[in-house]
Amino acid sequence: GVDVAVPTYVFFGNDATGVAASDATSTIEDQGHLEGYGNGMTLLSLSGAQNTVNVAGELVATGASAIALDASAPSADRISVAQTGIVTGDMLVTAGADHVTIDGTVNGDLTLGAEARLDGTGAIYGMVSGEGVLAPGDTAATTASAITLSRYEADGGTLDINVFGDRSIAT
Repeated sequence: GVDVAVPTYVFFGNDATGVAASDATSTIEDQGHLEGYGNGMTLLSLSGAQNTVNVAGELVATGASAIALDASAPSADRISVAQTGIVTGDMLVTAGADHVTIDGTVNGDLTLGAEARLDGTGAIYGMVSGEGVLAPGDTAATTASAITLSRYEADGGTLDINVFGDRSIAT
C-alpha cells in the first residue's frame, strides 16, 4: 500500500524534450520524481530571461547522451539542488549569468559557461568543467564548508575559495 501520494512525471522519447520552461519556476518537491528515458533526450530545458529550478526530489535522465537539465540559453537562471535533491544525468549551464547551488547530489557532469557560478555543500559525482566560477561551500557561511567533486577541469574557469579567520601573513 501507499500512504502518501508521490508526484511523478515520466517522459519517454529519443531526441526530444520532456519539459520546456521559459521564465518559469519549476519545483520538484521532496519525494517527487521527474524522470526521462531516451537517447539524446533533454528532460528539463530552460529558455527565456530567468528561470528558477528547485530540486528537493529526484530529476533523472537515462539514455545515451541524455541531459537532465539544459540551461544553455542566455539567461540568469537560479538552479538549486536541496540536501534531499538528487539529479541523475548531465547538467548544461553554459550561457548567461546562471547561479547553481548544489547542496544535494548530482550523478553526472556539470558544464559551466563563462558567466555561470556554482556553489554549495553537496556532492557532484561527475566532472565539473567549463569557464565559470566554482565557489565551493556555502558562500553565506561564517565558517568553512566544502563541496565534493569527483573531477574538476577549469577550461579558463575560476576557483573561488573563501578564507576564514586570520588572513594576515606572518613574516
